[in-house]
Amino acid sequence: LIVKKGTSFRICLDPIPLNKALLRPNYQFTTIDEVVPELGNAKVFSTVDATKGFWQLRLTEASSKLTTFWTPFGRFRWNVLPFGLNVSPEIFQMRLREMVQDLEGVEVMADDFLIYGVGDTKEKALVNHNKNLAKLFERCRKYNCKLNKSKLSLCKTSVKFYGFELSDQGLKADSSKIQDIQNTQQPKDKQTLHRFLGLCTYLSRFIRNFSSETHNLRKLLLHNTDWNWTDKENNEFLKLKDIIAKVPTLKYYDINKPVILECDSSSTGLGVVMYQENQIVAFASRVLTKAEQNYAMCEKELLSIVFACTRFDQYILGNHNVTVKTDHKPLINIFQKPLLKAPKRLQLMLMILQRYSLSVVFI
Repeated sequence: LIVKKGTSFRICLDPIPLNKALLRPNYQFTTIDEVVPELGNAKVFSTVDATKGFWQLRLTEASSKLTTFWTPFGRFRWNVLPFGLNVSPEIFQMRLREMVQDLEGVEVMADDFLIYGVGDTKEKALVNHNKNLAKLFERCRKYNCKLNKSKLSLCKTSVKFYGFELSDQGLKADSSKIQDIQNTQQPKDKQTLHRFLGLCTYLSRFIRNFSSETHNLRKLLLHNTDWNWTDKENNEFLKLKDIIAKVPTLKYYDINKPVILECDSSSTGLGVVMYQENQIVAFASRVLTKAEQNYAMCEKELLSIVFACTRFDQYILGNHNVTVKTDHKPLINIFQKPLLKAPKRLQLMLMILQRYSLSVVFI
């Protein structure tokens, strides 16, 4: 029995032998990166989730018998899809996706539905939203999908959805997560520091050069490093909290508008900013490996472009209006020369970039 919030509880199985025998479906779950680009002109939002998600799917007689379990009161078996089976999340998500896949203005992640309305004005967006919401209710009635009334957030200009705040102004960091970070006390050991950095990493898309801003803190987490909290780590800790308190609102990606990727590298990391119409769409960064730290500056700068393109692949692949800005002028000549005239390491990077339509400019 799993105790939920309040006094309710949930019955779960621990069917290890059954899970070993089940063939788990190969299904890719929807991510927030797939949802956000659909919200370009959205101004009104609603959220709701499915009540007792898995339990809304009934099992066949043969499948039901496989879930038989023993209790002091006798043997029982599940008539509905139980929690604990390794196939339950994929099966449930597939059914929900099938239910809403042709509905405009409706997205689903796990058991949560997002309904949004688009329009040039809030009034037009509200009309579109209500139309989309009515279609979702009709579809739920058809498939006998029950929604949780207590978790319905209706006709808002801003809603919380999977750790982010979706608004008519753009993508925002969840204010409760920001507050949790601000309330975090100075870490006393590696475990508490790891939890703090994990929470910050979830908001890394809002932070410029996140990997560089956490360089000293991450060094403390290395396996063979003793815990030694100095002023250097403390200053980085306080600075990171200050940065997160002032994170910007990100613009929703628009497939019809030009993309600008501003790439840069340092001795320890890579950083990139994606813009549209001079508004920030997302930040991204990563740490250089020990081998990459020994690269020549030209190689690091080109590596930052490779990182930018692979990180934002789903946004720029097939887009013929992508501009890459670099502060390393020799890269311009490298892109203009034949591939065979570049050093071997640069050739490998340039071959990765051949699938993209890029215009590289010096700033």
